[in-house]
Amino acid sequence: MNEFPQIRDITIDDYILEIKKSIGNKNYLSALSVALMIPDICKKVSSENIGYVQWFNKYAYKKYYNTEYIEEPIKKDRSYTLHQIRLNGNVCYALRNAILHSGTSYIRFEKPYQKEQAKIDRIELCINGDSPIESQYGEAVSIVTYDKSKKTISIRVNIISLIISIIEGFEEFKVQNNDTRLFSIIDWDKKGGKIVFTPNR
Repeated sequence: MNEFPQIRDITIDDYILEIKKSIGNKNYLSALSVALMIPDICKKVSSENIGYVQWFNKYAYKKYYNTEYIEEPIKKDRSYTLHQIRLNGNVCYALRNAILHSGTSYIRFEKPYQKEQAKIDRIELCINGDSPIESQYGEAVSIVTYDKSKKTISIRVNIISLIISIIEGFEEFKVQNNDTRLFSIIDWDKKGGKIVFTPNR
């Protein structure tokens, strides 16, 4: 038996595998947290000059809506129809910041133009944990008007639908960008005096 530890190279595919395992085990918050990191990792290894928001709009948005993302002009009066309020890159980036930095889905936009581009005030997360993937609730938008001058726009996002869109976006991204090594893990788990090796995938 080889008494040396196993060195495992970690790529984005390893993160995707962890996400899928978490979904299978119904660890949805873990799956969402890692999925929201994927655009960040992709932009670091990408041959394109692309940011988080642009990556999501290019690769994940069309998986979520089955249509290409089209940039719409910013309306200062926030007079939007329901179909114009979408889960776009600005919304996903705001959710990423909230989940990874604060452990919450209460979003906050750092710059005024980001809020105008996102068109929303808050995100509601939902999950159909016991339902098959194809039966998951989709997105919903609600507008609540408190008075004539103030209204709150909410968007409901299904966790699994969002995660799957990001994974499918990565698969498309990977075709043009090789999944490169990110770092290595020394896998040296001793049990009963013997080294337990991680099985090959």
